[in-house]
Amino acid sequence: MDTRRPCAVRSRHTGFMEEIVTHNPRTCVGCRLRDTKSNLVRVVAVEGAFKLDRQRGLPGRGAWVHTDPACLSRALRTHAFSRALRVRNADPESAQRLKLDPVWCHPASGAEER
Repeated sequence: MDTRRPCAVRSRHTGFMEEIVTHNPRTCVGCRLRDTKSNLVRVVAVEGAFKLDRQRGLPGRGAWVHTDPACLSRALRTHAFSRALRVRNADPESAQRLKLDPVWCHPASGAEER
């Protein structure tokens, strides 16, 4: 049985919404758009601190966010990581360390439309 469902995502090339078929679409906690895992990075809470999960293999709940700095800023400003990861007292310095990671240095094309 095929469990794939269509998912509306914003195209990285044209900036327009288009429908793709994927097994497990994820939602960016910053802009709330659904996208494939390949276009998102996973953030997990490890002992109350946010950590970027580059290999997508760390245990526990994960929150997904685009590599666009605007999505990260919005997620941090609205405390979306704390809600998604169900962390009450997150280390505020870990959020600042997330901002310094090189993955956020190059915004994706079409990111200004989010």
